[in-house]
Amino acid sequence: MVERDVLVVGTGVALFFISGALFFCLEDLPAAPAWPSFSGGVALGVGLGVFASVFFFILRISRISAGVRELRRLSLRASADPRDVQYGSEEDGREKGTSDVLHRIDPVLVPLAAELDRVWEHVRELRREERRLREILHEMRTAVFLFDDRGHLRFANRAAAPLVARPLEDLLGRPYGEVLRNFDLVEMVEGVYRTGREGEREFHMYYPEERIVRAHVVPLGTEGEGTRSGVLLAATDVTEVRRLERVRSEFVQNVSHELKTPVTAIRGFAETLLDGALGDPEVARPFLEIILRESERLERLISDILDLSRIERMPRLSLARVRLVEVFRDAYVQLESRFAQKGLRFENRIPEGFVVEADPDRLRQIVLNLMANAVQYNRERGYVAVEAWEDDRFSYFAVEDSGIGIPARDLGRIFERFYRVDKARSRESGGTGLGLAIVKHLVEAHRGVISVVSEEGQGTVFTVALPRGVISDEEAPGIETREHGAPSSGNPSPSF
Repeated sequence: MVERDVLVVGTGVALFFISGALFFCLEDLPAAPAWPSFSGGVALGVGLGVFASVFFFILRISRISAGVRELRRLSLRASADPRDVQYGSEEDGREKGTSDVLHRIDPVLVPLAAELDRVWEHVRELRREERRLREILHEMRTAVFLFDDRGHLRFANRAAAPLVARPLEDLLGRPYGEVLRNFDLVEMVEGVYRTGREGEREFHMYYPEERIVRAHVVPLGTEGEGTRSGVLLAATDVTEVRRLERVRSEFVQNVSHELKTPVTAIRGFAETLLDGALGDPEVARPFLEIILRESERLERLISDILDLSRIERMPRLSLARVRLVEVFRDAYVQLESRFAQKGLRFENRIPEGFVVEADPDRLRQIVLNLMANAVQYNRERGYVAVEAWEDDRFSYFAVEDSGIGIPARDLGRIFERFYRVDKARSRESGGTGLGLAIVKHLVEAHRGVISVVSEEGQGTVFTVALPRGVISDEEAPGIETREHGAPSSGNPSPSF
């Protein structure tokens, strides 16, 4: 607006001086009759021509000045953020763009304006691609760090935060040694800057917590003559993967060992019988009993392994309202002979009308395994007591024994597959070491929780919590319900 006012004032001043010049020219002319009309006309024509030229020149300058100001405004906005610049023309209802501005300066510049519009549109597309790439990187579980040619952090995704245990915003622009603060990672990044060769390594990190990390560091492209533009570090937390691999390896080793023990016994006694002991009844009978016992143990082991495999796939449960006292009575009937051998007392403190929501067959398996465990590790003439209670969210039942108890160092591992507190005693009783692992997976399949309290020499209490309100009066879609009362399709044998 200021430039436009200056142009208007300048135009007025120019017209004033032109009028004055014409006046003085006319005053100096001779007073001849014919001369004034001729000279006056010439002077007037020249004056009007000069006036018109000056007027249109100033008008042209005004248009160019306005266009340049508009182009400058768009350039400033584009330098701040190219995404903020709009394109189009007044006719289609959008804000004026580069082509409109240059058209106001000179129509000859319109082709250039169209090319500039295409460039700006390409810049906007690059910006959109950059946003999409950032969103993808932020959603990755792999930690990504981008360092520039000076080793300063330029970008880090959300997954990188747990590795540095600090707000990422505070680390932008910091050198990699200050960002990573881990000897192995710093050494890898430094090696790439020094040699230009990518590296990959797996190592332990102990800060902010212990974990296993697999890192891959690569140099980025070159800028100029051999100057690297930066380094990209990708680090993946493989702690859980390595733990599962270790569990799988231990499981295979344990299965091999547990299978080998009965097979070796069966083979050894069979060879002894074939060598001549078969003809001596006093020798043959004990050997055959051992072969039978070991074959039964082998059968239980294979059955438990298959059962555990099915349970780990989260089976579809047929939920029903089950009277818990009946389930414990059935388990006691199956274990009654073992109770009698040790002179154990069974105390059933569960109210007659106490009901839990569970799969009846799977609940029987849970109860039978806990009861068998209580009998196996109990002392002579001890007791096994069961009780139940509930609150607003869960139904609870507990199995208590007066047995040998569990050392504190073993409490955290008793639900692991093949883990035994007393390995010799467990094998003598024919246990497979999978019973508590099966119980834990079955309880978790019901979205429940199992806990244990024990003191060495003072007995053990296992407590199971199953959620209430799983079965509504109107059957929920996707949950199969049935009334409890029909006998089980099969009685699972205890696994301890």
